[in-house]
Amino acid sequence: MNESQKEYIRAHQRSMTARQMARALGLSRPEVERWLKQPNPGSQPGTAGMALPAESSGSRALEWLLLIWVAALLVRTVFFVLLRQSPFFEPLTPTLDDGIYYGMAREIIGGNWLGAEPLSAYRVPAYPFFLAMIFVFAGVSVAAAHAVQLFVGSLGCILVYFMTRAVTGSTRAALWAAAIMAAYLPLVFYEMLLLGESISIFLNLSAMICLLMLVRREGRGMYWALPAGLLLGLSSLLRPNTLLVAVAVGGFVVIWFWTKRRSPQRAFACAFLLGAGVLATLLPMTARNYVLHKDILPVSALGGINLYIGNNPEADGKFSLVKEFGTSFNTMVESSIRIAEKASGRPLKPSEVSSYWVQKTRDYAFAQPGDLLKKAALKTAYLFNAYEFPDVLDMSFAARLIPALSPAAGMYGILVVFAALGFAGTWGPGRRAGLWLMDVFWGAYALSVVLFFVSSRYRLPIVVFLVPYAALGANRAWDLIRRRAVRGVRPAEVILVVAMTVVAFWPVEPVDFSVNYNSLAIAMKNKGKMGEAEKYYLEAIRTNPHYPSPYYNLSLLYRETGRNREAAQMRAKYEEAARAVGIRP
Repeated sequence: MNESQKEYIRAHQRSMTARQMARALGLSRPEVERWLKQPNPGSQPGTAGMALPAESSGSRALEWLLLIWVAALLVRTVFFVLLRQSPFFEPLTPTLDDGIYYGMAREIIGGNWLGAEPLSAYRVPAYPFFLAMIFVFAGVSVAAAHAVQLFVGSLGCILVYFMTRAVTGSTRAALWAAAIMAAYLPLVFYEMLLLGESISIFLNLSAMICLLMLVRREGRGMYWALPAGLLLGLSSLLRPNTLLVAVAVGGFVVIWFWTKRRSPQRAFACAFLLGAGVLATLLPMTARNYVLHKDILPVSALGGINLYIGNNPEADGKFSLVKEFGTSFNTMVESSIRIAEKASGRPLKPSEVSSYWVQKTRDYAFAQPGDLLKKAALKTAYLFNAYEFPDVLDMSFAARLIPALSPAAGMYGILVVFAALGFAGTWGPGRRAGLWLMDVFWGAYALSVVLFFVSSRYRLPIVVFLVPYAALGANRAWDLIRRRAVRGVRPAEVILVVAMTVVAFWPVEPVDFSVNYNSLAIAMKNKGKMGEAEKYYLEAIRTNPHYPSPYYNLSLLYRETGRNREAAQMRAKYEEAARAVGIRP
């Protein structure tokens, strides 16, 4: 008997006989009767043998939740100290996202209130303003930014607890979910970087709780749609693909009220309030972009470029720059603008540059649909693979200097396997509406990632919606082992769990650390540590001899230290490597 069948019995034991419930669930009547005779069978799923027997012990559950939150704070405090002792405390280079956001925040508090800079139309706009607010109150302090993000991350444990309890009805599963959030190191890692993911996750969880109130309270909770929309809109200014989530959950709300409550008026009223909340947050940024660029951009113009990066003949499912785009963010944007304008024969607005690359992606899709589908399948597999695909900073690389991060390497794969077990256990009659809503939320976000490319950072918002399923899976695994009831597992569940285990732990060729070594060398040079900078530049070259940037940077270092002959040699090697990858030196 799985958890969804138990949930069905709990919901109908007073209105149906054991025979009727057994017939509805495909079970035998003695099996249902035996379960009903167990102590406290009406408690919530997965609570047998637990010191906290579900909702009847609310104060005790809150005590446990408080302890988990304190543990989350302690974990984050430890990593804050370790980070401060490493080179990663401040952005390694001003040319990657964290360095760009840091620079923009400083510009904003310096009087550039709109965050205007040459490529601002291609930046995700909200995070620099968030950083600027911290800097206004705490001074230009990277430590303050880290502390705020780590604190917000710890609050995610509490939000996940209430979300899990709402969608599963199980206090035990909710506490497990909060504990997973407290100890999940990949989340902690990204909370320690100057990136907007941790804030976006907090906003998504808050929006999900509002949506659960909307569905749970039915007509009385209609006005929860407005704060849900506001939160999703704010999240989309940090991660633009959240807009697809907003559309998906809006559709779910309409279908839910229309089919379940037979109330199309209420359905469209909720959708209107949700959409109004999203638009209310997008309009200020749209106005800002129009003032700066005379162009209508709700968020940024980077979408078309990113779409092409993830869907072109050379794309491999991960983040890898197209050859003609260069090797850094700024050169990528500048090259994409130059190419689009050359093809169009005129200067283009940012939205037109984005549209050009969308059209290029469309041309590729129509020319090679089979190749595109293969890439989509590969990206879907990557979405659930344990490997932490790098972006701004490779987590595996950071673990070389912060060994306490090493256990993070396989955590996502373990989470996926337990989530598959928990997900399988929820299928059956009487499945909760909250679970469907959660599936729509994370499913829409997952689709948005697969449409572009997979990185550990971009798939991170999905993790918090896998955590409740992983908690249910851990509960279920424990109950199956304790009761020796493995034979009760359905074949379809076994197939799903085995398949997800294979996908999660299928070996993936790791990305080399050359970019990370190059960035680390730049940081060392900026601190005046020329010996360490040279060492890391050489390590970057050894790791990937075809990567041009470290040759160029090392030639500059040699020139600045009076080693002109070696500088000339490195410059020649840079030009050779640059030409080989299609860059004009």
